[in-house]
Amino acid sequence: MDALPFYLSSREHRGEWQRPRAGHVLRVVADARGTKHLWLRIDPPIEGQSGHGDATEVVIGPHFEGDVLWPKPKFPTAVYVYLPKRNIPVEALFDTKDFDLVAWAEIYASRADADAASRA
Repeated sequence: MDALPFYLSSREHRGEWQRPRAGHVLRVVADARGTKHLWLRIDPPIEGQSGHGDATEVVIGPHFEGDVLWPKPKFPTAVYVYLPKRNIPVEALFDTKDFDLVAWAEIYASRADADAASRA
């Protein structure tokens, strides 16, 4: 997709999830209610996720009802971060039973904003 990258970081977690990462939108996946989730390629990868190994792709969804991630998110926006439990078809409907919720995080418009939040 042609979206500009944004940055993913967490104020809730320390270690790997706190570290800012560029997020590149690979595709938009809706859930049964029509809420859009973003399948991202992240750089750098998240290292050593229990049961998942190193993660180069994650799915994020809005933490608060009514928040919008696509096509124009507000920054910062609180998100849930998911990893797939198995290979999922590209056109699949997003269903939390197919994913592990692994973190709470926020998305930021710039690396500088993500860096500042990770130090807060």
